[in-house]
Amino acid sequence: RSTKGSTSQTNDGQSTEGASIIKSRSDVSYVMEDYSVRREVATKVLGAKMLQGYTLKETTCDRCGMPLMEHKGKVNCVVCPALAKKAKKTLKAQQRKEDLERASIDREIR
Repeated sequence: RSTKGSTSQTNDGQSTEGASIIKSRSDVSYVMEDYSVRREVATKVLGAKMLQGYTLKETTCDRCGMPLMEHKGKVNCVVCPALAKKAKKTLKAQQRKEDLERASIDREIR
């Protein structure tokens, strides 16, 4: 529903500032897939931290929209670092794939 240059929030609390209108089913599936990935990572991390003695707070992270956790008097987001790690891993895999494709094309040209 958001238009370019406007600010609103999605169902998961994320800001859509500057987002353009979703125009096709593929755009919708991309957005949902992105949320599904974040939710999957968050579920695993939050569950693991709860087993380690962390407690869920009612407040959510401004960045990822997932619940904050408290442990030993400190309240912080345990999901953002996990999401960053996953993003870095995914980016690295994509770069490796592109490098292999370039190498394959270079071999074909020779």
